Amino acid sequence: MIEFKGECGHTIRARDEDSGKIVRCSYCGKEALVTRQAQDDLDVLFDQVEQTGSYDAQATRVGQKFHKAKARQEKRIAAGKPANAFDPFDIAMKMTYVAVIIILVFVGIKYVPGLYHKLVGGEPEQKPPQQVERPNSGGNTPSAPRTRKGLLAESLSSQQEGVYVSSVPSGAGIYHLPKTSVTGSILEDPMANKNIRTNRALRLNPGKHTIAVAIRINDAELMKLPEYEDLRRKIERNEGDKDKAIRDYFIPDGSVATRVEKLRGALHLVRVFECEVDSLTWESTTAVFLPRKLSPEDTMKYLPRKKQFGFESVEAQRELDFYEVPRSDLSFVEDVLERIGVASYKNPNDGTYRLFYIDPATGAVISRRINP
Repeated sequence: MIEFKGECGHTIRARDEDSGKIVRCSYCGKEALVTRQAQDDLDVLFDQVEQTGSYDAQATRVGQKFHKAKARQEKRIAAGKPANAFDPFDIAMKMTYVAVIIILVFVGIKYVPGLYHKLVGGEPEQKPPQQVERPNSGGNTPSAPRTRKGLLAESLSSQQEGVYVSSVPSGAGIYHLPKTSVTGSILEDPMANKNIRTNRALRLNPGKHTIAVAIRINDAELMKLPEYEDLRRKIERNEGDKDKAIRDYFIPDGSVATRVEKLRGALHLVRVFECEVDSLTWESTTAVFLPRKLSPEDTMKYLPRKKQFGFESVEAQRELDFYEVPRSDLSFVEDVLERIGVASYKNPNDGTYRLFYIDPATGAVISRRINP
């Protein structure tokens, strides 16, 4: 026999086999759902709280589930439907839970390393150890091949041509004219391209070009150079040949002229380069505003810390050996090439200068003799 309270508070009695069915209250005449298990669970919960002052979470969830089921059944009864009608929403929620679990298992097996082998057994796949590139110490031992050659900062299209212009220090102004043998000031030439600063790749048409790189005489980086303040005072006081003074002070870098020019009332140090651009090739021009008297160790202090050019070390060493660069200087010249893509080297035997530079598109090592 099942006993439970109806909405009117009257005790309703029903047979055990009527559990889950609808009966009518003999007192008020309203229909009621015959329940026993859920109600017993609630009684256990209330008894537990009354006796211990605490409750069991599982029992609480059972009670909540019971109330929700009862509310759904009452809605069906009010709508004139059977109390135990098929609930598509409940089935859909259960299917959703199953789908989520399957997806999580699939993602875990696919993307979590070793999870698949832990679930199905066996050893995880062993990957071959990566080869670590070791820097060249300056001897004949070749370094590991580089994955990128030429200019590392940006990729130069093999379907275009032009000149990559850089400077030390960077941030100098670039002035370009599509011709050579330029006389007069390029900085004030109305046809010169302006408002461009190093370091920059210029897309130019095939042909001959003149490029001037200019930096203010009071640039903060220049003012850090040794004996530069004395040079600046001589220039501003018009003492002697100003152009010759700065040519003798700075390292030869392949420029055809080094002079002092005035732009908008401010003095600038200018290095002028002439180059010829071929179809589908890239040239490299670097204006180096560093003094000749710097030692190799001090020179590295003024160069960028980050390597900007990649090339084959074996090829570079072969080129340096051919021009009799001493073994003691190989590492220094290679470091300079990696930092700025160009290295001006003075032969200690005859005092001549040779410029080694890196092709910005291919990473090839090229050299030519330059005037001191």
